[in-house]
Amino acid sequence: MKMNSIHVKKWISLSLVLILIGLAWRQDNTQLIYEGKLDGLQDGDKLYLETYLPIPGNVYKKKDSISVKNGYFRFVIEKAEPAYYTLQHGTKKIMRNVLGPGLFKISGDIALSENITIDDSKNVVSADYGRYLTEINEPISQKQAALQKALNATKEAYAMPSEQNREAAIKKVEANLLHSRQEYIDANLQYHRQWFERYPNSHVNALIIKNLVADETFPVEVAAPWLEALSQQDQETKAGQYASQRIKLLSALADGKVAPNFTLPDSNGKPIALVDLRGQYVLLDFWASWCGPCRAENPNVLAAYNHYKAKNVGFTVLGVSLDNNRDKWLKAVKEDNMPWIHVSDLKGSATPTAALYNIRGIPDNYLIDPSGVIIARNLRGEALHRKLAEVIGN
Repeated sequence: MKMNSIHVKKWISLSLVLILIGLAWRQDNTQLIYEGKLDGLQDGDKLYLETYLPIPGNVYKKKDSISVKNGYFRFVIEKAEPAYYTLQHGTKKIMRNVLGPGLFKISGDIALSENITIDDSKNVVSADYGRYLTEINEPISQKQAALQKALNATKEAYAMPSEQNREAAIKKVEANLLHSRQEYIDANLQYHRQWFERYPNSHVNALIIKNLVADETFPVEVAAPWLEALSQQDQETKAGQYASQRIKLLSALADGKVAPNFTLPDSNGKPIALVDLRGQYVLLDFWASWCGPCRAENPNVLAAYNHYKAKNVGFTVLGVSLDNNRDKWLKAVKEDNMPWIHVSDLKGSATPTAALYNIRGIPDNYLIDPSGVIIARNLRGEALHRKLAEVIGN
């Protein structure tokens, strides 16, 4: 069927209008409008809206103040990304929400913040994050609380004086810690699989993935496809970029990957490279003289070192100290009777080697096979001896 020229012009005009509407929507789709009316506010009162995305190097960013009139206020944030937003009145933080582009409204009484109601029906990120907290975060938090309790008990046991019951207490709490840790890992994985199956395209997902890969226990190989499935716009947010960087870093440190090489000076200033130790099993041990749990773990590492040295089966330890005081570092090495190679650039936690190996707390370690491949991480207590027996033998 042929269209006459008038119909063609009308069709072209309508198409242009629809295209322009679509362009306008995409341009406005990054704008956050945060407005509300709160009883108890006086005309001229100042409100602030802080934005924060918990990634390294980020800080709270405070929006210019808004003056209240008749209890009403309205913030307009251009190019808003999914992040944490906190509404502040003086020194009082009124609300903290995860928000993204769209309209977010609150109402109620400023003196009764627990009774403030929200309307996020036009803010997809907020609505989705609320659903996420209810469906996913709440059940996982119970396992997380149990894990934290077990971790605290373990720290207390390590800090016990050298009494007869100390070893038995440590074994008991370590077993409970391993059990609680596995329960948390399993629950975290299970519930997040459910979330991404149900809501694979949610605009809050980049922020969720960022939080997941910041957790050392979450398998990045599981999170990576979830990030890849997001839109390019969501992947390019600060949360998406951080998640991508973390996934690349942790993937390079996974079991089966070649351990990144580095060179650090030993106690005599001689440069020692990790590759110099190829041909042996190497426990790459990150510690410091000021770290109580590290010092408590050193006798366990020493026992493993002495056991396999006597068998002459090709096992050694490379200690990387996060000290910044040479005297305290070498004093601890002597006091704890650690005969293996020790290296440090005396830059403390700021040493690039710690970042290279994603060391966010000590003690921590990697077990590396004779070909330089990572085979395990963070082996402590009996777990270290079990793994060494598995890969080297008794």
